[in-house]
Amino acid sequence: MDLIQALSILDPQEKSQEGLKKAYRKACLKHHPDKGGNLEIMKLVNAAYDFLKKCETWWTGEQARKAKRTTPLTETMQNLIDKIKGFQGIKIEIIGSWLWVSGETKAVKEQLKEFGFKFSFNKKSWYYHEDKTYRKHSKKKFSMHDIRNLHGSTDIETDSKNTTKAIKAA
Repeated sequence: MDLIQALSILDPQEKSQEGLKKAYRKACLKHHPDKGGNLEIMKLVNAAYDFLKKCETWWTGEQARKAKRTTPLTETMQNLIDKIKGFQGIKIEIIGSWLWVSGETKAVKEQLKEFGFKFSFNKKSWYYHEDKTYRKHSKKKFSMHDIRNLHGSTDIETDSKNTTKAIKAA
């Protein structure tokens, strides 16, 4: 479990240990098997609470900034970047283990669909993730800024030799 998953499961309203406890209690009342809830979801609630309890600085985002994820590019993701890096007017960004494409994508939307990208209407960007079984467990909405802060971000550009390089780690 990582920070974003734990926060999306519990969805604490206050950025404090007390807020975390309130969110945990609320989730327990909703998902406890004795109250008609699901045992598997309750296990996720407990795991999220244990994870966040150990992260003393989870509410400041300090841990995320210190431990910026540097997920190595998989061969599939590198191949996708190589295919789309020639498109004009787009921005390619790696956030955690996700590949995001934004900018002027209307002209290339059919190619992006062919490559397996999906469009996020909320974020106004295309995204790709290799884990096709990923499913969000919460209704909490994260902005792109929130996601970048939690997982770290690397913008990708092409140089004159048509090779991809990372230009900025946020």
